[in-house]
Amino acid sequence: MRRAKVLIADDYWLFRQMLRALLEAEDDFQVTGEAANLQEAVHLARYYPPDVIVMGLRMLASRQEVAKLSRWPVAPWGAARLVAVGDTDLPEYADLARRQGAASYLGREGLAATLVHTLREVSRPPLSEQPEFAEG
Repeated sequence: MRRAKVLIADDYWLFRQMLRALLEAEDDFQVTGEAANLQEAVHLARYYPPDVIVMGLRMLASRQEVAKLSRWPVAPWGAARLVAVGDTDLPEYADLARRQGAASYLGREGLAATLVHTLREVSRPPLSEQPEFAEG
């Protein structure tokens, strides 16, 4: 079974630990690293390329940090899909996350119930790359 590689990036240590415990309880995820800030996330993503990055919305939405990233010719985390996590389920937060390049946004209120399903969906290869759909 293919295990999706996940990088956790959030400024709260306890939240990162909770996410790690939740994901490590599943057979199809491998946590490749944890980042406490955006620079660490970029560094880890470049050297240990994940399939998915779970990133706190505050980190993703920081104007100063995003301005630094906008100078990169491509997303600094490569081909990894980004799932943003925020404090609430407000639609404005989801819109902000998508404007910053997130494939999905999850509020922390129902996170435990939805994170695993969302990461499975986001880390799945496109249909054209899945063996049952590949032309032969």
